[in-house]
Amino acid sequence: SIREKTLGPNHADLASDLSSLAGLYFNQGNLTKAESLYKRSVAIMEKTQTSNDPTNLATSLNNYAILLRKTKREAEASKLENQARALTRGR
Repeated sequence: SIREKTLGPNHADLASDLSSLAGLYFNQGNLTKAESLYKRSVAIMEKTQTSNDPTNLATSLNNYAILLRKTKREAEASKLENQARALTRGR
């Protein structure tokens, strides 16, 4: 994508864009495409997020967990939800 070429493949803004696009695909029922984008988004955010503001990563983890629950992958969803909770604990 143009945004990826401009920002680079591991930029926090790209991760946010990918997460938003994943949400759009999720809402349209394209769960395969949404999952692929959530995975990329989370991977980038894990590399780029700062401990000062883990909010975007926590949100993406929770959104990805919702997708996993919808596809009956409860154990995977719980793991992501626990990660999100750990990031936001005490905030």
